[in-house]
Amino acid sequence: MATRSCWLVSIRYSPASYRFDFFGASINADRALAHQVEQQSFQFDATQRALATNIVIATINAAVLQETVAANESLVALAEENAQQLAAREKLGSVSHDEALAAEVSAANLAATLPGLRAQLLAVRHAQAVLLGRSPDQAPLPLPLEALHVPEDVPMSVPSDLLHQRPDILASEAAMHAAANEAGAAAALLYPSFTLSAAYGRGGFDWSTFTSPAGGIWSVGATVTQPLFHGGALRAQKRQYAQLYEASQSAYRQTVLAAFENVADTLASLEADADALDQSRRAADAALQTQRDTGARYRLGALPWVAALSAGQQYESARASLARARGAHLADTASLFQSMGEVPVARKHGLFLD
Repeated sequence: MATRSCWLVSIRYSPASYRFDFFGASINADRALAHQVEQQSFQFDATQRALATNIVIATINAAVLQETVAANESLVALAEENAQQLAAREKLGSVSHDEALAAEVSAANLAATLPGLRAQLLAVRHAQAVLLGRSPDQAPLPLPLEALHVPEDVPMSVPSDLLHQRPDILASEAAMHAAANEAGAAAALLYPSFTLSAAYGRGGFDWSTFTSPAGGIWSVGATVTQPLFHGGALRAQKRQYAQLYEASQSAYRQTVLAAFENVADTLASLEADADALDQSRRAADAALQTQRDTGARYRLGALPWVAALSAGQQYESARASLARARGAHLADTASLFQSMGEVPVARKHGLFLD
């Protein structure tokens, strides 16, 4: 007796399904992720702008310190020359021993300030090298202070709309939008979801049935799901994201207010810097003219050498004060452009020359 074997031939394809997002859970979740990406991008931009500003300020500080060191070196040279002159006159009996000692003390005190200033200059140059991604021994040489200048169009007031380009404000705004979408997605999870699914395949007990229209297998269905047994977790999650959204709104307002405060403080500092710079330049010009006049009269024999020495010391002191005033004005100008969201400060606005 012969036995006939039967095989079931079946191939079933994976089902396809589509979930209708009637209440926006998926859309809000995707938007929240997109805003989080924007937030990270703006935060990276803010870091780049801060780095550019720090490089500019380090460049300014290096130039100011170099000018200050040069002025103090001249002061020390004048003081040493005065001490030598008084020591020679003491031997001739024209000045007292106390006057010679006082000149020696003054020269020594001035000379004692130079090592600290030189150390500050090296520290600033090392910091500048690190900001540029170099090792301290590869620090660039300080630029001459005369090569640094402020842009011609420095604003004395800033429109509020202009502050919207600041990356910290844009990042805070993106974070607020992300929190709003997360709150919307959490609320949508409380509502039912509707899903359509379909599947198609072929099957049969023999190859002819499998390949014929009778071997087709398909199914279509719809599913409605409603969260029921979550123990209030979804409602608590909704309240959590709603409160996070409120917190992000407060953070955004605080960021905007801090931006206004930053700009207002910088503008006030710039106004004070401009006045101080004008007076320092006035004093330096007067001291320079006095030095020239005194030097000419000394060469004609109308004034003693001590008068020429005193005029030279006054000019070098005024020169150091002018360098500090110019540095403060330049640094606050760089801070103003950063507070307005402008970058790169140095290249775009010509804050310093290459």
